[in-house]
Amino acid sequence: MGMLKEFKDFAMKGNVVDMAVGIIIGAAFGKIVSSLVTDVIMPPIGVLMGNVDFSSLAITIKEASGNLAQVTTILRERPTEFSVLSGDEAEEVLTLLRDDAARNYDHYAAMLNEDADGKPIAPGRQGLARELARMNLTLNTYTQWYWKTDLHNLFNFLSLRADAHAQYEIRVYAEAMLASVDAWVPLAARAFRDYRLGAATLSAGMVEVVKRMLAGETVTRPDSGLNPREWSELMGVLGRSP
Repeated sequence: MGMLKEFKDFAMKGNVVDMAVGIIIGAAFGKIVSSLVTDVIMPPIGVLMGNVDFSSLAITIKEASGNLAQVTTILRERPTEFSVLSGDEAEEVLTLLRDDAARNYDHYAAMLNEDADGKPIAPGRQGLARELARMNLTLNTYTQWYWKTDLHNLFNFLSLRADAHAQYEIRVYAEAMLASVDAWVPLAARAFRDYRLGAATLSAGMVEVVKRMLAGETVTRPDSGLNPREWSELMGVLGRSP
């Protein structure tokens, strides 16, 4: 916990936002300089020096030897053989991954000083904060987290994530959340699907076009006053071909 306090004190001393902006600008400027040197400055110099290709120019300080040279040669000559493993070799790799993940998680729990039920392992120890202890976890470790919200904000969140324009993976996750909401508050979930998720919002221009259509007028896109995107969306809502 002392590290968190020190970081808090550091953040309060200066403008962290300014520092973050400076880091981002510095990184971007570094890429610009690198591209300028690699793509603009060095090619003409290479032509003047007799068509020297600086991108492939290298100096060998020491030749690889022994096992390192053998591994390098194998990877260079047979790269596809190592993309997918099978048989005993695949089982060996899976065993290594399982053992590493289990060992690292045990060390994570030891640093937290908590067992699987959240109870202290050693009552006399303070334990490390989760934000710091998790740096030891492998990339294949799932994180359990708790989220507190109300129905109003949950439905606002899901109206964006479950929208047809959202990314597919996001929509799939939102549908899984909606399934939980259906089981939890079925009446509210049905109302959300009817009045929010399955509803449509029309602009003032769209409403005028609908009124003209209901009055019996044949409205086309050029005389509707709508741009192509609005017209296409309206026709989609009405179930008509644009």
